[in-house]
Amino acid sequence: MLNSFSFRLTYGAAAFNGVHYADVAQKLQSDLARVGIKVELQPLDAASLASQYLTGKIQGVMASWNPVTVENQLWASGSIVRVAQRLHWDVPPAFRQLVHDAGAERDLEKSAALWRKYQEGMVDFAHLIVLFQPIYQVAVRKSVAGFNVTPAGWLAEFASAHPA
Repeated sequence: MLNSFSFRLTYGAAAFNGVHYADVAQKLQSDLARVGIKVELQPLDAASLASQYLTGKIQGVMASWNPVTVENQLWASGSIVRVAQRLHWDVPPAFRQLVHDAGAERDLEKSAALWRKYQEGMVDFAHLIVLFQPIYQVAVRKSVAGFNVTPAGWLAEFASAHPA
């Protein structure tokens, strides 16, 4: 068993994809208790959660995080800049360079190897743990034109079809 310790896990009083954060938090609390880790649950309303998180006042947080597009560089740079700042994590320069190099690499095999190294590093640092990640699936035919995947594209299309 690990040396026992405790921490506060803050989460929104909401659901993500139909799963309530409270249910996941209680499951984590139960599982971690089995190895001697005490988790104090702290549900917050959305405004309080955002305020405390954005100012780096939360010890542990469970929240959704979805960049605007499925692109490795957006996720990775967010984790070593904004998330790191909020978690008071001093990211090693070599790890910052790895993210830069992975994002700049155009050879797909080399890029994939660098992104795997980034993922392994995130596991080693353990400041950010991904519990689940939505799967993005978009199926279209060649005959479909003007399909906008992002909400911004959808909103622009909707606005032009429904003028005020």
